[in-house]
Amino acid sequence: MNSPAQHTGRLLEVCLLDKVGSAQEDVESALSSLECPYATRLTCVSSVDELHRCLDSRVFAVLIMHMDAVRNSIDAIDLLHHYGRSSTYGHVIYLRPSPADAGLGLEGDMRVSLGNTLHLLPFPLSVEALREVLDAIVQHIDQVVSTPLLFQFRNRVRPLRPESIVYVESNRRVLFVHCEREVIRVYGKLSELGRKLPSSFVHCHKSYLLNMDYIDELGSDYARTSTGETVPVSQKKRRETKGAYDAYVRRAL
Repeated sequence: MNSPAQHTGRLLEVCLLDKVGSAQEDVESALSSLECPYATRLTCVSSVDELHRCLDSRVFAVLIMHMDAVRNSIDAIDLLHHYGRSSTYGHVIYLRPSPADAGLGLEGDMRVSLGNTLHLLPFPLSVEALREVLDAIVQHIDQVVSTPLLFQFRNRVRPLRPESIVYVESNRRVLFVHCEREVIRVYGKLSELGRKLPSSFVHCHKSYLLNMDYIDELGSDYARTSTGETVPVSQKKRRETKGAYDAYVRRAL
C-alpha cells in the first residue's frame, strides 16, 4: 500500500463502552464532524470484560463509557486503572442521566481517579456537546504531542519532540531512537515509551514502534520510511498496523 504524497493527520483512537449500542450513532456523528488534523477510529465494545481485552492490545486516547455498562465503583476504578496504564492521554467521557438521578458515589470515585481528564455528559447525548468535549481533548493532545520527551543514557539527557522520531527499535533493555539524521541510544522499555508517544506511532512489531508520519510504503511484512529505511511488521501485529494506517491514510487524502 503506498502512502499519500503528503501526510496531514494523526490517528485519534476512541473506544465506546456501550452495552446496548444506544450511543454509537451520536458518537460517530460527533467524530465525523470534528475539524482537526486527526483521523478518527471508533471501536465499540459491549462489556467491561471485552474492554479489558482491548486495552491489553490497543491504546485509546479517549474512552467513552455509557452509564448502563459501568455502575459498580469497584469495577469502574479497576477499569480506569487498566486504561490509565495503557493510555498516553487518559481522557474518559462518562455518559450519565441528569445530575439529580446520577450515582454521585461512582462519579466521585471516578473524579478522584481521573481529575480533569474526566468529562461528564448527560444522556440522551447531545452531539454538539460531545463535539465540544472532543475538541477540548484534541487541544490537550496537541499540547502533549508538542512537549519534548526527555531521553537519558548514562549521564546524558536529550530532549526530543515525538514528531522528530521516525521509529524506535528495542534490543533487550536498550532503545535505539531513529530520527531523520541521527540514532539516539537510551535505556528503557518499549512498552513504557509507547504509552508516552502520540497515536501516530504504531506497535508494528514486538521490538519496533513506527511513526506513521514517515511511512512511504506499507507491505505485508515491512514498512518503508521516507528516510529510506525498512522496518519489519510482524504477523501478529499485521492486522493492527494495517488498520491504523488505513485510517491514517483516509484522513490524509
